[in-house]
Amino acid sequence: MLGIHNTGLNAQTIFSEPFDEANGSTTGVDNTAGVSWSVVCPGCISGDYFNVQSGALQCDDTNGPATWTSGTINTSACTGNIQISMDISTSSATNAFEECVSGCGCNCVDWIMIEYSLNGGGFVSATSSEGGTCTEGCSGGSYAVLGALTSSPFAFTYCIPSTGTSLVLRVSVQTWAQGEIYRIDNITAQCMNCVLPVEITHFEAKNNNTVNELNWTTQTETESSYFTIEKAADDGKFSPIDSIDAAGYSAQPRDYVYIDYNPLSGINYYRLKQTDKNGSTYYSAITVVENESQNVINAQYNPGQLILYGCYANESVTLYDYSGRVLGVFTCTKQQETLYMVLPPGIYMIRSGFDQKDRHTRFFVY
Repeated sequence: MLGIHNTGLNAQTIFSEPFDEANGSTTGVDNTAGVSWSVVCPGCISGDYFNVQSGALQCDDTNGPATWTSGTINTSACTGNIQISMDISTSSATNAFEECVSGCGCNCVDWIMIEYSLNGGGFVSATSSEGGTCTEGCSGGSYAVLGALTSSPFAFTYCIPSTGTSLVLRVSVQTWAQGEIYRIDNITAQCMNCVLPVEITHFEAKNNNTVNELNWTTQTETESSYFTIEKAADDGKFSPIDSIDAAGYSAQPRDYVYIDYNPLSGINYYRLKQTDKNGSTYYSAITVVENESQNVINAQYNPGQLILYGCYANESVTLYDYSGRVLGVFTCTKQQETLYMVLPPGIYMIRSGFDQKDRHTRFFVY
């Protein structure tokens, strides 16, 4: 196990996992609150793994995303904010970790994504100075670590709002070669008065005739500089479309509005990239709006749910992963169909056929 963080006085620990389970463990229980956790590695084959090794959670050659997920952590004792932290280290026996390089293909780009969900809501990415965004290969999102670390181990910390009573943590990893190893240790959540640069309490998009209107609200702002509005189609590749100034400092709720005059036909995904005056960046949750389109099927994934838009009654749809493997075949009963399932982070495809017209769409899971 790596060194425990000293995160300050008057902090109440509500979750701590030092990964003291047996080697090879893919399930466990934390040492503070009795919260269970589990690991999935759908791309692991013989010799590959994402499990406990020598007192840390370790991965080697996951061949795509693999995910550690906590159970529900009770946050009702927290009156301030919540700081999540963990120790991250790397080793590379024979290979170098790949950064986000244009055109590198699918079997490269190594990363760690750290996410949290408050009160059963969507997962939000936590960022750091070691990470960034990437849409190359089998990637698409905001990462806490991209490629190698500038110094190992890296003490990751991130402040999140204490709004409600429950928290779920999720850590996803991806490496593509044996010997490229990420080690994660001492995952901790503490009630403490850490500083939120910007607390976004509301973010939605809605269609208004020929435009899409985005609305968001910040509860507080400290040294905020500007918001970049990013948009993606169902390929999951976000691109900036505009930016607007932030308040800078605000102790009161502040509302923002942005109009997208060039929405895409079908599903539009939006997120906010918030940049502080010191250059630090943070990402909002993703919001989705559907515009009128003809003969289009689209998909949106929320935790535990896959929502299909534009189905025909009694239409058969097939779900594939990024490698083309069939994950399931389903029959739609109405235009908007909800399928209950858990999908690990990655890129997926829906293909349907009705009246001899083949329709398909890609979607992504963070």
